Amino acid sequence: TDKELPSVTSLLDWLPSPGLDIWKHLQVAKWAQSQPVGSITRDNVTMGLTTEAADRGIALHGILADITMFPAAEHVIPEELERFTTALTEWQKFCQRGSFTVKWAETPGYSPEHGYAGTPDLIVQKPNERVVIDFKTKDGTMSAIALYSKWACQLAAYAGMTGFCPPGGTHLDPAVGDGPTKYAIAGIATNGMRIFMVDPAIVDSVAHVVPALAAAWRSYD
Repeated sequence: TDKELPSVTSLLDWLPSPGLDIWKHLQVAKWAQSQPVGSITRDNVTMGLTTEAADRGIALHGILADITMFPAAEHVIPEELERFTTALTEWQKFCQRGSFTVKWAETPGYSPEHGYAGTPDLIVQKPNERVVIDFKTKDGTMSAIALYSKWACQLAAYAGMTGFCPPGGTHLDPAVGDGPTKYAIAGIATNGMRIFMVDPAIVDSVAHVVPALAAAWRSYD
């Protein structure tokens, strides 16, 4: 079929996420407090918050990918991301230690077997294991992290991708011989950066979710 593959994030939007919904409501309240009195409407609350978060996310992911690929280079942090300077500096030092080899960084990928696509933040190879890393950002401090079920589903889906589309062509990467797959959330906050390892058993327990959603999506074709 020539039908475009659904993205991991769009498929997961089908699922309820009460924890994330509570977080979104808190972000709406925080955003509304920063707006002039009388300027808030139902439409601009949603549009303002969504646009601000999306723009910040795109910019942060872009500079994180640059730092990951070129950790020895000097990177200019845009003014709108200066509050994340500590975290970005810590991430650069982490990458400079050279404890892993980058396989894919912000590279579109897909699962030929299950028919879904997406862009993993980072997949690295360590001496005896492959690690799938997802960046999560926060305005404020981050000392711990709640592993929402959708995040575990994301990690599992990205680990299941065997096709990648770097500039210049398509590359099949079945991950044969890479060793066991581990999972991590890299928390990027205004107080610094932390790596949170995720129990593989948790991720493996939801590995069926995105393939099942992709199959349901195809049934509407």
